[in-house]
Amino acid sequence: MSEPSPISPVQATEPRIHTATAADAIAWIAAGWEAFKRAPGPWIGILVVFFLINLVAAFIPVVGSLAITLLGPVFTFGWLLGARDLDAGKALTVGHLFAGFGDPARNSLILLGAVQLLASMGAALLGVAAIGGMAPGQLSVNPAALLVLLIVLAPLIAVFFFATPLVGFDRQPVGAALRLSFNATFRNWLALLIWGLAAMVLMLLGALPFGLGLLVAAPLLVASYYRLYRTIFPHATP
Repeated sequence: MSEPSPISPVQATEPRIHTATAADAIAWIAAGWEAFKRAPGPWIGILVVFFLINLVAAFIPVVGSLAITLLGPVFTFGWLLGARDLDAGKALTVGHLFAGFGDPARNSLILLGAVQLLASMGAALLGVAAIGGMAPGQLSVNPAALLVLLIVLAPLIAVFFFATPLVGFDRQPVGAALRLSFNATFRNWLALLIWGLAAMVLMLLGALPFGLGLLVAAPLLVASYYRLYRTIFPHATP
């Protein structure tokens, strides 16, 4: 079984941001499908193992969910390393899921997970404030808090959207990765909106036949996201 290729621990210079087009969004989905077809077994294996890890974590009160959030970027980077190696003509294996744990960027990725945890806790508190109370058959909504929540969510998504590959592939510090992610997401909002809508449709369709379609849709979108990232950050570490 081939080992995931390592990445140089030397931090790269700050990458430039490319502006994608609406046509790129369709090309990303197509590229994801082609990547899935090249190694369907390993892709599904990675997804199943990751699902089982999350399932086990769900049975560990508090600690399990905290651990999954903290280590989320490390696992995600493992998926992306697999997509990168497959794109380079190398073998994809289930072991790619854990490749991030042996990568020099591991600690920075865990720090990113901690930042994401704090951000999600803040968003959850805003959500609680937005729904002030519940009566039988009726929700009590705080319009001001709900508006603030909606205003906060968009930039929050933008801040984290590219953060994991920027920390992992480009060796950017967490703060710089969050800033670059924010700038890149808003600069490419139209292409990302089209890709996001397509991704939503694929996930919904995948969930229909007893969720079995997600075995294809989820890996397809991971591979598609890698190609998306490589388009918008063309000087990312190969």
